[in-house]
Formats: sequence, structure tokens, C-alpha cells
Amino acid sequence: MNKIDLLKERLVTHRFADFVPDYPRDRSNTYADVSSWLVERTTSEWRGTEGLHVHLTQATDGDQVHVVLFAVSEMIFKRNLERSGLI
Repeated sequence: MNKIDLLKERLVTHRFADFVPDYPRDRSNTYADVSSWLVERTTSEWRGTEGLHVHLTQATDGDQVHVVLFAVSEMIFKRNLERSGLI
């Protein structure tokens, strides 16, 4: 999930449940609660055959983008080694 900076900014002035009807109205409108709900919701709906890894990012933060791209590269590399029988 990208644009966490915008999410944090909007949560100060807007109620998340007003825009996402599935978000429980009794749940806090903090970034921590909203982002954890988004991760829970995304992973619970996942029907893919491979694992799902959720990263909360801000694309303007080069360090975060680097960490995410490195993690993805590592997962792909490891998966390819496993499929080839090398590990």
C-alpha cells in the first residue's frame, strides 16, 4: 500500500468509516488502527496461490522504496532457488 503520508494527513480531518463502509464505526480513526485494518482486510481477501506480503510505503521516501524493492527481490530470488532445487 502506497501513499501512507496522504492517509495520515487525511485521517486528521476525515473519518475513514465515512468513505469505507466496511470499516467498523466503533474502531479508532488513528493511522495505526486504519492501517492495521487495511492489512487485515487485504490479507483475508487474498486468494492467490503464493503468499502475500503487504508493505505500507510512501513512494517519496527513497529509503522505504529501497527496502521494499530489496525485500521483493530477495523473495523472488529465494523462490527461484527453491524451484530450481538449489535450496
